[in-house]
Amino acid sequence: MRSLFALDRVDFKSHKAVMSHFREKYIKTSVFDVKLSRILTDLHVIRSGSDYDDNYDIGRDELEQHIVNAEEFLKVIKAYLERTADDV
Repeated sequence: MRSLFALDRVDFKSHKAVMSHFREKYIKTSVFDVKLSRILTDLHVIRSGSDYDDNYDIGRDELEQHIVNAEEFLKVIKAYLERTADDV
């Protein structure tokens, strides 16, 4: 996300602010499909849960799907950065 936000010349200290900017700048303007926003939200929920709940549990199948989703997210962002790198 920081690589993406470097194009906007912005940085944020909180996850909430990062997610908000991503949705405002890239989802609402249809730069990226809303599916990426859902992936980001799901991954944030898992991260928060695992950070603050000592008994946080996630099944193997669910975890594997989240890994696939995270890889898709990264692939889309990377492709965007490669396309826009020449414009910066």
